[in-house]
Amino acid sequence: MSAYRGELEVTVTSAEPLDQRTMTRLEKALRGTSVAEGKTLKFTNRVQPSVLGGLLVDFGDKTIDLTAASKVNRYNAALAQGI
Repeated sequence: MSAYRGELEVTVTSAEPLDQRTMTRLEKALRGTSVAEGKTLKFTNRVQPSVLGGLLVDFGDKTIDLTAASKVNRYNAALAQGI
């Protein structure tokens, strides 16, 4: 139904609740993408302390992972491989 109405659900996951200023900046950044062109963005902020810091942004079929937890996991994997 959302697709029919031209709405795009955007879920932003962070370690702590985001303030309105940050959500506005994210909306402005996503508006410039081809995925959001001509659509109404509907934002939801999920709080998940396990991300440690940073953001995980899901919109459409795209995911942008800028979390500290994913960086720590990548460094641990690189150390395990002996790099």
